[in-house]
Amino acid sequence: MSSSVVTPSISPDATGPTGYVAPVAVDAQPVAAAPFVRPGVSEGGTRQLVPPVNPSTIPGTIQVITPGDAPLVDAALNVLRTSQSGADIVEQLRRVGVRIAIVSDIEMDVLGATPTTQGLVDPDDQVLRLRRSSFQTDLRRFAPTIAHEAVHAIDFVSGLRQGAWFQRRAAVHAEATAQGRSNLETDEMLAQAKWELSIAQESRAVVVGAQVARELGVTSAVGVIDAMHLAEAGANDHATYDKVYMSLVSGDPGGSYNRDSRTIAAPLAL
Repeated sequence: MSSSVVTPSISPDATGPTGYVAPVAVDAQPVAAAPFVRPGVSEGGTRQLVPPVNPSTIPGTIQVITPGDAPLVDAALNVLRTSQSGADIVEQLRRVGVRIAIVSDIEMDVLGATPTTQGLVDPDDQVLRLRRSSFQTDLRRFAPTIAHEAVHAIDFVSGLRQGAWFQRRAAVHAEATAQGRSNLETDEMLAQAKWELSIAQESRAVVVGAQVARELGVTSAVGVIDAMHLAEAGANDHATYDKVYMSLVSGDPGGSYNRDSRTIAAPLAL
């Protein structure tokens, strides 16, 4: 297993990270606007794979589905590309053909976002939505959030999240059958497995976003102990992933990542 475990990819045969990519146009292509609909809540997890060697050689495009916003997206992604980890993420976005929409504060409210939420991804339409007002701030400080949400978008669009869940679900059913578990017990085992995968997905996104923040010199306040700060203090490796995972589990009982106050003995190894 690679030492760099949280940068997303769709190539299980890759052998190493890309080199530094200078800031250039990312060819974000405007397309016809999609009707605004209220999506569901993102959930799930995915395998951790290393990035492909030369992702920029693989055809693909980033589509901007809100009219006239391609220049804004280009500007933000070019800032993201000044970070090596960010450059890898942008190439992944291009490779899988992620769609990006810039939405208003009202639309973010309708989506169920908190006032501080700068971006989100819905598993149903797999669109990466970014808050329009965030583009009026320092793009270097916005870039880690874009990277974080980009991990989720790549997971969904590439099918990694769905594939991981299908595999996990089959394993749980096999285990429940072997143990003679009831339907109710099996349902609880499936709920636990889905939650563990959701924490794995979020942990990967947190570590990647923190890596970008550190490379751009925009890390958060010193002395605060939470998942993001643990990620900023660590490297893009298994040790940091494990710390972030357990922080999301134990540091937020009853909160957004652990509403049912579930427990786990060790981080889910993907």
